[in-house]
Amino acid sequence: MTGSSEKFKQRSYAKDTMRERQTPREPQTRTPAPALSFRATALKTGANAGEAQALSTNDDVHLWYARIDRVDATAFERLAATLADDELKRAGEYMQEKDRRTSIIARGLLRTRLSAYTGVPARELRFATIGNGKPVLAPGSAGLRQARTPLHFNISHSGEGILLGFTRLAEIGVDIEAADRNIDDLFGIAENFFAAGETAALKGLDPERQRPGFLNCWTRKEAFIKVHGEGLSRDLNSFEVELHPDAPPRLLRLDGSEAAARRYMLQAVDPEPAYVAAICLPAKPRQVHAFAWDGSFQS
Repeated sequence: MTGSSEKFKQRSYAKDTMRERQTPREPQTRTPAPALSFRATALKTGANAGEAQALSTNDDVHLWYARIDRVDATAFERLAATLADDELKRAGEYMQEKDRRTSIIARGLLRTRLSAYTGVPARELRFATIGNGKPVLAPGSAGLRQARTPLHFNISHSGEGILLGFTRLAEIGVDIEAADRNIDDLFGIAENFFAAGETAALKGLDPERQRPGFLNCWTRKEAFIKVHGEGLSRDLNSFEVELHPDAPPRLLRLDGSEAAARRYMLQAVDPEPAYVAAICLPAKPRQVHAFAWDGSFQS
């Protein structure tokens, strides 16, 4: 969520499509998979053959988590030095200093990690967009090695948290939300922007579990639509996710089809109690590696 409810307000689907009522689902009784453990580590700068090889020869996913409020002045300057001139200009157009800082740190982290995975100096990387603005590496980036499969990535930030995902397996979507975010009219948002079954499931939760269920639903839906860069072109009522806190995350239906939904892997990856996050891919990775930047650099 960006702002109190701005991300929700961007969704402009007709209320009438959201009014269908369904019987609340009973959650699966299977115990959810253990939460990922994010390992504190330094950022490695320059070409890192080990990490590049890891993502070019198997079906792993690498996740990186960082806290904006833990980036000191020296680290900030190192990240800023990796940005292209147009990125620095865009960051400077934000009215609030916090937004400018967030933009520079997020983009600098993205460039630093992509440099390690591709062997291309961070500032020489070039980007293009697909779908509704999802960034991808431009083939013309100087020195970019042509791997058998492209390097897919996605990024999300909320509050002080930034989450990045990288893989060569398939397109990836990630979303992170601050758990203490102010949400006005939780059920009003759900009835307008969730699938009918999701709204029914949310209302069926005990009151103290409705907010966690809501955030589960939102992050999982956001991660899914970011897989293909669909943005506002994808009706949020056209697919349904599991939101119950006790049930394993999964895509339940896609355009009315349970079989189509089973093609996707949906996983909760909350990096710390203050945040709720999810990742989604149209394939099952061999392993998900989770790293938390400790604020330091390693050459």
